[in-house]
Amino acid sequence: MKEFGCLLLLYLFCFPYCARAQEKWERESRIRASQVPVLASQFLDSIPDKSKLKWYREESLSDTSFEAKFTYQKRAYSVEFSKKGIIEDVEILMVWDELNESVRKSIEQIFQKNCTRFKVERLQVQYSGSNASLIRLFIDNQSGINLEKHYEIIVKCTQQKSVDLFEYLFDDKTLSYKASKIVFKNSSHLEY
Repeated sequence: MKEFGCLLLLYLFCFPYCARAQEKWERESRIRASQVPVLASQFLDSIPDKSKLKWYREESLSDTSFEAKFTYQKRAYSVEFSKKGIIEDVEILMVWDELNESVRKSIEQIFQKNCTRFKVERLQVQYSGSNASLIRLFIDNQSGINLEKHYEIIVKCTQQKSVDLFEYLFDDKTLSYKASKIVFKNSSHLEY
């Protein structure tokens, strides 16, 4: 475990500019199940015992997708699909304290480096892979088989005189990350 900590520190000092934040804008709007691509509906139909299913259309700066939000085994899930209904990822809402302590401390060091103060607003573990592997995540509760795992964290970050929201996406194995500043509609973009 010491080797991991040393590698992380080396990474932080050697590559300080790897997390230059891109801007991120998303808008979700609630839709009816009949407006969802057939493939997406079929995937959700194969998950047993889900409850409180709601569908959303999600628009971003570069794309449109569909997202299903529901409860499964007392946890909040969201499953994102492409415009054609192809599954992109499964996200499970977590509490900050549920995260492995060494991973949590490593991530906190990154936040402390990038922010004078920070507050974790939302944490989700994100899985991506084949349809069959993602179905097994629900049916067999097997999260390690042929799946990529990431942590998606929304952080309120205070820097000098500004307070901004950032979305960090951390790789589970290397803790390399991508940061995106969350922008709100009409706050910094003019529309014509």
